[in-house]
Amino acid sequence: MGYLPVFLNLTGRNVLVVGGGAVALRKVETLLEAEARVTAVSPAFSPAFDALAAAHPDHLHLVREPYTPRDLTPFFLAVAATDDPEANAAVAADAERARVWVNVVDVPELCTVLATATFRRGPVQVAVCTGGECPALGRTLRDELAEACPEILGEYAAALGAERARLKGECPDPARRARALDHLARRETRDRLLRGGADTLEARLREETGRFLGEDTPPARP
Repeated sequence: MGYLPVFLNLTGRNVLVVGGGAVALRKVETLLEAEARVTAVSPAFSPAFDALAAAHPDHLHLVREPYTPRDLTPFFLAVAATDDPEANAAVAADAERARVWVNVVDVPELCTVLATATFRRGPVQVAVCTGGECPALGRTLRDELAEACPEILGEYAAALGAERARLKGECPDPARRARALDHLARRETRDRLLRGGADTLEARLREETGRFLGEDTPPARP
């Protein structure tokens, strides 16, 4: 199968999760981190669900009943995370009829969306997908990549975003802006600026940009 890697904006969107066990709980926790509004359906929930619902009363609604075929049009995404293959298949069929994206845990042939192994460094997110072939390999690769990305990378990304916004207003040449940002994003530049100094990281980035753009200026014609 062919897949297009994407990141979904779930802020404020309605998501259905079918299941009440440990796997469903992990899915719900991830969705809440993405600021989705989650409805979870299951005849029974593990105790952790009640604590999670109490902590997120406006974003998690528990429906204590078995899943039955229903109209999923109100939902942006559906997740089937039960140990009942028939229930999971029913969720996938309902999602297909409603043209709603669906993830069925461990059944990639029923999915229109695959879960990935991810990690975050501030605004930076890295996701690894194995096309449903071997999630364990995805998790291993995720961990290896995470070791190569220090936590401070998130701080650098945020500061670089602020510098990018400043450049949009102060450097009218898009090609020069692109070269400057490419320079700031390179590992050798990052490592040097992250080693610290008397100034803030934002000030260091600004100074580095000024130096680079000065060197990048073509000589005047005679």
